[in-house]
Amino acid sequence: MKNIIIVIGFLFISNSIAFANKCNKNYTLITISGYISDQNIKSFDKLPEIWYYDHFNINQANSGQILPVIIKNNKFTIRIKPNGEVGYFKFRGKYINSICLDLFLVQPGDSIYISMNSNGNIHFTGKGIEKIQFQQYVGTLKNNARSKNFMDNDAESIPYYVATARENLKLAMDSLKALSHLLPNNVYNVLKYNTASEINSNLLVNLSGIYGGMDSNKKVLILDELALINRVQTAFATTDYFVIDNSFVYTQYLFDFQKRYYKLLSGDIFNSIPCETVYNVIKKNFDDLLRDKLIELTFLNYAQQPGVNELISNALSVVKDSACLNTIKQFKNARMEGEKAFNFSFEDSKGKKITLNDLKGKVVILDTWFNGCLGCVGLARRMEPIIDKYKNNPDIIFLGVNVDQDRKRFIDGMNSGLYGAKQTVYAFTSGKGQHDPFLLYYQYSSFPNLLLIDKQGYVISSNPVRPIDNKTTQEFMNLIDKNL
Repeated sequence: MKNIIIVIGFLFISNSIAFANKCNKNYTLITISGYISDQNIKSFDKLPEIWYYDHFNINQANSGQILPVIIKNNKFTIRIKPNGEVGYFKFRGKYINSICLDLFLVQPGDSIYISMNSNGNIHFTGKGIEKIQFQQYVGTLKNNARSKNFMDNDAESIPYYVATARENLKLAMDSLKALSHLLPNNVYNVLKYNTASEINSNLLVNLSGIYGGMDSNKKVLILDELALINRVQTAFATTDYFVIDNSFVYTQYLFDFQKRYYKLLSGDIFNSIPCETVYNVIKKNFDDLLRDKLIELTFLNYAQQPGVNELISNALSVVKDSACLNTIKQFKNARMEGEKAFNFSFEDSKGKKITLNDLKGKVVILDTWFNGCLGCVGLARRMEPIIDKYKNNPDIIFLGVNVDQDRKRFIDGMNSGLYGAKQTVYAFTSGKGQHDPFLLYYQYSSFPNLLLIDKQGYVISSNPVRPIDNKTTQEFMNLIDKNL
């Protein structure tokens, strides 16, 4: 079993390539074009889009460029202006497997042609095709290595997952090595780290997933293997700034590892590890840009968890990278008590505009929801006694903001009565969906969310206690009463 850890560990040894200054550099356009059969066009529930990211973060997946795919005579052409030496795109409307999700790494000057035939097959051709095909191949390997069904406490499960990861890693790296003469060194390294990190991530998920059903001896085996992985990847953490800046799979994997590994070590497999624990581990084990990226991920991943706001002051003194600092500062400005709330602009069910300025003089209890969100339905039910208590108070408004792009889904959800009470004022993002400036400002990437704003338009709480029982319901109402 140690062989795989040694192999993966050495993949993380850096060549320490200097990070190029990309400022004010003009990059050649990226072209994505293709053919889409009539059958595929009919399968789209809305106009397809190309989403492009100069830097992708899974917690800010709605912040990229959105380029509508205009189809004429079954053909389309999109031209993208990149702002770096690599970027990522996805075809929104048709899921295409890649190393991580449906995202494909591309370079300036690439000209990718996508053929979506009536038989359901998708083919890529054009300049840069070697990168696309490799990423598709790794996506296929990953899917073939999905979790296998074992009986509880099955002794074969641990060596099976380890052997699968080792085999997939070798296959992927052999394939990538064969392309090395076609790729710039920095692009090769990013693909290498993306691949090794995703395969390691699958191993981590599988081992931590079976941990709870194992007897004490096998739990020790799993912890020993994860401890060895942790020592190797910490000791050989890369200092290659280009990789750290562009391999979102690597940084997200390292962050997820800290969460999962230290959760298992704590002995409590049912509750999340506190954000302070993860934050302190990151500060101790990592340095420079990698540390800053992982701290940034701490705030983005723990945005709705207790205690995260208390880490802001320390993080602002520790983090040096300007982009990471900006993320944390924005987090502070958006979420800290007493900060100015974002002046949103929505519309109600009749199309009338609703802005924060219109609501001055009222305490605003704002929640976000989408049609089909079970968690949103659950929150709405828990909010009913609270809304009922204040239903005759003119100084408070309960605003339910729908984040669907389709207005019909908003209206259907509102009429269902599942996502609010009779007194709820329903609002819609005018088709912007999760790209609405309000949602981007508060970095909402999962739902539901709660935001409390005082009568002067300042944040009372961006992460109030959820009213899940009598005690927390009373705490929530006390917070409202304090600001009426």
